[in-house]
Amino acid sequence: MLKRNLARLGALAGAAALVTAATLGTANAASTIQWGSTGQPVRCVQQAMNYLDSAGLSVDGQFGQNTYNAVVAYQGSKGIQQDGQVGPQTGGDIKADIYNVYLAAHHSGDYSTQSTMSAWMSNCNGQLPG
Repeated sequence: MLKRNLARLGALAGAAALVTAATLGTANAASTIQWGSTGQPVRCVQQAMNYLDSAGLSVDGQFGQNTYNAVVAYQGSKGIQQDGQVGPQTGGDIKADIYNVYLAAHHSGDYSTQSTMSAWMSNCNGQLPG
């Protein structure tokens, strides 16, 4: 009984940490990720576009034409202004969509996808605005 309760507490603590990671951590985020941006925030956008839209982007940390096109297509699918920039609205939608993929994977038992989305949230939530 004690083992089962400890396991439940551990699972709840893990879930709480992921929800916190999904909703917090924007203190270090760039205000806008756009054409010409470089580094980890761009890699996070590129990974997200690959996960969410199968964009086929190279994850090179360089925001150029292909990343711009992927962001515009994503924005269009979400009904967001298609400016090719990852500001608070687009960044927030990306984070929410990644979290929804994580939850769906969790509920379906797809542990590979769940692990990938969890890693993205841990590494990237603080990199994107929104």
